[in-house]
Amino acid sequence: MLARHAEPMSVVREAHLPLLADAENGLTAAGWAAATALAEALAGLGGKCLLYASPIRRASETATCVAERLQVPIQYEASLAERSFDALPQLTGRLSQQLQEDGLLAPECSLMGEESVAQHRARVASWFGHLQQQLLAKPDQHVIVVCHGGTIEHLMGLILHAPVAALARYYLRCDCAHFHQLSTALLGGQLAFILEGSNRARLHLRG
Repeated sequence: MLARHAEPMSVVREAHLPLLADAENGLTAAGWAAATALAEALAGLGGKCLLYASPIRRASETATCVAERLQVPIQYEASLAERSFDALPQLTGRLSQQLQEDGLLAPECSLMGEESVAQHRARVASWFGHLQQQLLAKPDQHVIVVCHGGTIEHLMGLILHAPVAALARYYLRCDCAHFHQLSTALLGGQLAFILEGSNRARLHLRG
């Protein structure tokens, strides 16, 4: 299960204002309700799953709801964090969105000193390789990953063997608290992922 964090404070913040620091960007009241609903939807897994999460506050708070409902520990992974814009402390919400869009068109480029899309993909790919080895040893293991829209986009690209350059042609727009439910199987000794279901995710194609 790949789940995006629930609604953070930045969603309701005016776009011309500076972005909230990650440490300040916790969930809204609606976000906490959505995180609780997500946890309830996953309750059937009980203590039989591994729960990984980005350490960034909005993902951490979402994962905490899941962890408390399922009674499992959270394994925080820095590699699951969203693309970093730490080099741009005065970034506004509007400029952040523009950089996100421009980065998809030029994945190798760092337009203003931020982490490039390609660097983000490489970071996520390193963690995903470790997860694959774990699932090869135990393909029936339930895994929940709570992270960010951009991170999920890279994870889905890795699952589909799509190069990072493909983001210039299409990308996923994921709502808060959306999820992709996948299963795994061993086919000819190779690990295969099967998409079982998804909610609130839209594929955008560029003309």
